[in-house]
Amino acid sequence: TSHLFVPENKIVLFYTRSNKLFGKTKRNKDNHHGRVLNPITEKIVLQHMNDKLKEYNRVEEVVLFDGLEDDRKTTMSMEKQFRLFRSASTIIGPHGSGLGGNLVWTNPFVKSCEERVRILEFLPSIESEYIQTA
Repeated sequence: TSHLFVPENKIVLFYTRSNKLFGKTKRNKDNHHGRVLNPITEKIVLQHMNDKLKEYNRVEEVVLFDGLEDDRKTTMSMEKQFRLFRSASTIIGPHGSGLGGNLVWTNPFVKSCEERVRILEFLPSIESEYIQTA
């Protein structure tokens, strides 16, 4: 894959630490510390993201990224992670290496500030559950 790869179709990438296969109730096997959004809160956030994309006539699709291949056993290849993060117009997710480490794949060759990827990073934890459910 060329480092100059720039996709035609952009996405809004939501990094989840929950396992997509299990309806966001079981932790991803690569998550060892517990910084996971409350499943109800995560569902609300995703619905709100989709609603706002429609409201503002945005064409991006929301794509969930949990770092795993479709077989749910293997960590996603670097090439797939590169293509996914390079395709993002916006990246949203919890603080950590799954988010921060993959930011290196975003496009460093933008011609304007409007072309830069937008990032929203938050810090969920077991201690913040009362904030997430309020």
